Amino acid sequence: MPGGADTDTLKNALGTLLDSITPFISLIAGYAVAVFAIIAIVMTFAATASLKTAKTQTAKKEAKSRIVSVWLSFGFIMLFVILIPVILKVAAVFLK
Repeated sequence: MPGGADTDTLKNALGTLLDSITPFISLIAGYAVAVFAIIAIVMTFAATASLKTAKTQTAKKEAKSRIVSVWLSFGFIMLFVILIPVILKVAAVFLK
């Protein structure tokens, strides 16, 4: 099959490319996770402050709900960002 060699060459080239960019992607992902964590912590402090100053039960429930939603949303974002380098590394291994 004449096209088979071209496909293998393309797979090897793509695997090499993924191997070479994975450290940079990992570095960027690490900084992104740190930034997301800092944002989540600041938003949690703001929600905690509103929880302490809340006078009604409804306001307290809303503040607690905001704390939970901040950590759920940023937690999923951080998990996804952490998985990007892992996915690239797995793809590079399969393409070699």
